Amino acid sequence: MIISLYYGTTTTEVSETSRVVGPVVVAADQIRRAVAVNRFGHAVWGWLGDGATVADVVDGLDAGAGLVVVGRTFDLAGLAGAGVGLWRVGVRVGSVDADVAAAAALPGGLGLVVAEYASAEAAGFSPMVAGFADEVRGACGAGTRTALVFGSGPVSATAVRNLDARGIDVLAPASDFAGGVAASVAQCVRSDRADGLVATVVADAGGVCLGLAYSSPASLAYALAHRVGAFHSRSRGGLWVKGATSGATQRLLRVDRDCDNDTLRFTVVQEHPGFCHNNTRTCFGPDNGITALYATLKQRKLGAPPGSYSARLFNDQSLLHAKIREEAQELCDANEKDHVAAEAADLLYFALVKCVASGIDLADVEAHLDARASKISRRPGNAKPAFL
Repeated sequence: MIISLYYGTTTTEVSETSRVVGPVVVAADQIRRAVAVNRFGHAVWGWLGDGATVADVVDGLDAGAGLVVVGRTFDLAGLAGAGVGLWRVGVRVGSVDADVAAAAALPGGLGLVVAEYASAEAAGFSPMVAGFADEVRGACGAGTRTALVFGSGPVSATAVRNLDARGIDVLAPASDFAGGVAASVAQCVRSDRADGLVATVVADAGGVCLGLAYSSPASLAYALAHRVGAFHSRSRGGLWVKGATSGATQRLLRVDRDCDNDTLRFTVVQEHPGFCHNNTRTCFGPDNGITALYATLKQRKLGAPPGSYSARLFNDQSLLHAKIREEAQELCDANEKDHVAAEAADLLYFALVKCVASGIDLADVEAHLDARASKISRRPGNAKPAFL
């Protein structure tokens, strides 16, 4: 469950910060742009008009939306034939006080149900709102989220916390959060420590844990405001901005809570040499596998010894391309398991050299794979004639 959603329908409202703590909800024509901004942040959700068609839903999902929200009169039954699962669709049902029956009639498996309420402050204590959320879960299942949009007034951190405790999300512009978004995030996490600090796992865009830190409301506010790895230093008794003195800075991509709301995860881009004070990328010793290889190649690009094989590959594109073609052919020719693995490793190595030479991060490749997995429309996947 997330804490807050950002509702933006114009280009100016979609910023890199928007997807750090929750999905950004945008109009259909803004989906592609919003996806391109902070590609490793939370999902982009598309807000479709009341006259939207099944084709519009498919287009929105193909554009990169994780979910699209449609009007209450939309023909949900028509989605199955287009290969769209209901879990990727949200429905606007109207107001909480007038449309409980509409919520109760919704099909199971929806991703989201959106309703309107007068104000966030009243909603947090309203038995009617709690009952509405119960109706949604009863009709659609425990996995369906309920979100509210409000007619007026600011959204306080206390209201967000009260709604979050009832399993209800908030749809509001970032500017509506009184005290800032960080205050709402801080209100929705808990600590069992006497000092109130919250354990914060720090990971890279590939999900590799770099280390453990602690967050306070002040450090969280700084991290979100500046989009950097900023934490509370227990030894210094105050704010610690990673890399401020060492140069090993972190760019903050997103913040998540765990299932118990007592741990945060910061997903960051970590600069060399790494997160650990021992000048390693992680606090758990050396990396291995593809992430370790990628980090090594990035350093080789910056300072490969003259005449080394790495320097040759980075400086001779013809050689690199020839090796990629050679290893691809050898992988195709391999049959025995270990031989296939070895040739795949060779091809991956040269493919990663190509990526590093082009200034592409490993997470960029993974993002493309994730995007393709979420598309509804599929290409035939046939080979080009030159390769037959």
